[in-house]
Amino acid sequence: MRRSDFDLYRPLYVTVVYQGKCSHCMRIGVAVPLSGTVARLREAVSMETKIPTDQIVLTEMYYDGFHRSFCDTDDLETVHESDCIFAFETPEIFRPEGILSQRGK
Repeated sequence: MRRSDFDLYRPLYVTVVYQGKCSHCMRIGVAVPLSGTVARLREAVSMETKIPTDQIVLTEMYYDGFHRSFCDTDDLETVHESDCIFAFETPEIFRPEGILSQRGK
């Protein structure tokens, strides 16, 4: 990226919660466009963590629990740098057609 490209982005910090037997949390920083949709945040978290975008649930949480969740069409301007954003890794989506295609092998 050129220096002027950085002026069009802002940092957001996200706590990633990995699923599985040894679930753990990790705080990451990502660069997101100044304008756009939450889909860009999901993509940035996916690139940083290698979690597929369809296995990431983005939420805002505080000490008293969940405040809101985000969908891809939400405006990024509603997410502020001071928000406590969490990205939960979900289990892989079950796709019956994948099993059926494997049976034919």
